[in-house]
Amino acid sequence: MRLAEQKSPQTVQRWASLERAYQSQKFISLLLAICLLVSLGLNVMLAAKEQVIVGIDTAGNKETLTPIAGTSGEEQFVTTVIETLYNWDPVNYELAYKNAADMMTPALSDKLLGTLDQTTRAGIEGDSMACAVVIESVEKTGTDVWTVAGIKTLRGRTVNKRTRVEFAVTLAKVAVSNNNPWGLSVAGLGEKEVTK
Repeated sequence: MRLAEQKSPQTVQRWASLERAYQSQKFISLLLAICLLVSLGLNVMLAAKEQVIVGIDTAGNKETLTPIAGTSGEEQFVTTVIETLYNWDPVNYELAYKNAADMMTPALSDKLLGTLDQTTRAGIEGDSMACAVVIESVEKTGTDVWTVAGIKTLRGRTVNKRTRVEFAVTLAKVAVSNNNPWGLSVAGLGEKEVTK
């Protein structure tokens, strides 16, 4: 008969699976920390990047504006507002007013659209009136005030008037949105004839 074989006692590590889970957790935490730092770094880079200005042309289409040498985004916005509001004909005057109103504060927008009453519409359509403006200069005259000088022509069957005008445009900064990609809004608009 054989003597029972003697077995050597095996060592059991109770915490082995817990240790393995702890090491995996450390690795995953380190990986997530690296991802967080990369994400924060990219956010800082995006925040420091210059804001892209998207303009709306006279047809209402959005387009990215590349800065014109020697001009600012505000100057381009002011020019676009004046050209949109004062370049129309009997067919597109309502669209021109609506597009210009979209670039104004709500109070000024309501006031502008309120000028398009039935009498005004009948006068424009009945006389086949058209308006055109040629901008000669745009300059900043105050903190948020711009002065635009140019020649405004109003033509129709019974009207043919060409005048030198000066517009005073007051700007307000607003949040960039789909409806206002400029981040600017017209808070005040004045027009006067200039005699030189």
